[in-house]
Amino acid sequence: QYDQVFKTGQTVVTEETNIINGKVIATETRKIPVFEDGRVVRVATVVDDITERRRWESELKASEERYRRIAETVTDYIFTVYLENGKPIRTVYGPTCFNVTGYSTQEFIKDPYLWINMVYEEDRRLVKEYTRRILSGEKNITLEHRIIRKDGALRWVRNASLPHFDSMGNFVSYDGLIQDITERKEVENRLAKINDCFLSFGTDPILNINLLVSLCGELMTADCAMYNRIEGGLLCTLGRWNTPADLELRDKPEG
Repeated sequence: QYDQVFKTGQTVVTEETNIINGKVIATETRKIPVFEDGRVVRVATVVDDITERRRWESELKASEERYRRIAETVTDYIFTVYLENGKPIRTVYGPTCFNVTGYSTQEFIKDPYLWINMVYEEDRRLVKEYTRRILSGEKNITLEHRIIRKDGALRWVRNASLPHFDSMGNFVSYDGLIQDITERKEVENRLAKINDCFLSFGTDPILNINLLVSLCGELMTADCAMYNRIEGGLLCTLGRWNTPADLELRDKPEG
């Protein structure tokens, strides 16, 4: 390495790790050329203890890895729309947009209409109206709507906005927070179906049983469902949903 410095006239930097008195010590050595009359006449060697720097670098790397793992599980993302004269001129998407939509930030940048094209067709009018309200200056408004992920999955999201104004009171940008609320919507849908089922009960017990069997079949995503009871030594089907037309309604319990 000293020969290299004399030949090239350039500083050579190396790092080493040694165990001294039972401790791991990291060092950085710089071999610096010293010139006289345009040529290298000697080499100055400087050794620095970089143990702490190595430790901080290692902790930073571990922290970045933890952040990456956390980010992969986040089901929300933030985007910022910048305005000029009340009109959008640029949109910046947070990296976790991929977790919610299946699209990367680069894909959103490449296609400026992706934000509306991924919205479920029946909800696009609502989203456009929501955006118009934001641009008109309305504050603290939210919207729940559906999107189609890149993989074709239908997802429910909650869209919330936060406007930003400059020192002169001009509306210059707004942040949007997109939250995946699909699981919540599915639970709400199940509860609504259960509530509707019980509210539709009448005085006919067989009809009520069939309503309940149909509900259970749908909620369990079954192919068919039945409610059977032993009567007179026979297995009797009192309620059924989506069963074959030729199903025997009375049969021996052993089949």
